[in-house]
Amino acid sequence: MIPFRNLAETRTPDGSRFSLHEHDGEYFLKLNGRQLMGSNLTTSEIMLADLACGYFQSPDRPRILIGGLGLGFSLCRVLEIAGPTAVVVVAELLPEVVAWNREFLSELNGKLLDDPRVKIVTGDVFDCIKKGPGTRPKIHVFTPARALPSFVLHCAPVDVSQSGPPSVNLLF
Repeated sequence: MIPFRNLAETRTPDGSRFSLHEHDGEYFLKLNGRQLMGSNLTTSEIMLADLACGYFQSPDRPRILIGGLGLGFSLCRVLEIAGPTAVVVVAELLPEVVAWNREFLSELNGKLLDDPRVKIVTGDVFDCIKKGPGTRPKIHVFTPARALPSFVLHCAPVDVSQSGPPSVNLLF
């Protein structure tokens, strides 16, 4: 039997244990020992990016906000869809997750964080949404959190900017 290898570990702001593991060539993120996501099952991350980017109406320079980097599968798919002029902001609460993507996961999805369209913001995604008009993306993608007891998908236009076209918030 091939064991799980604990590659890295940190604490969340509430004190929970957040860890990165490898098992037989696959990678997993766990919260207090409970698997949140793995590289062996990425359909929900890819579908969520497809759904969110489906709301583009041929913008010249789409701005997309992704809440949480995770293993990078939502970011990878958004970059595939959004085109060369897109600006993709990834709000990641834990700077360690960004470091893990660079150190352990760059072979998994390529060097996504080096893409010139990507801007990493260390902090809470909701703080990014609260910023003033003109800084908010038109589409917000909140990545799946499998730690929740049940999944809820809410997809409705919500105007968070108080001016301009409505934003699309996807919560999964």
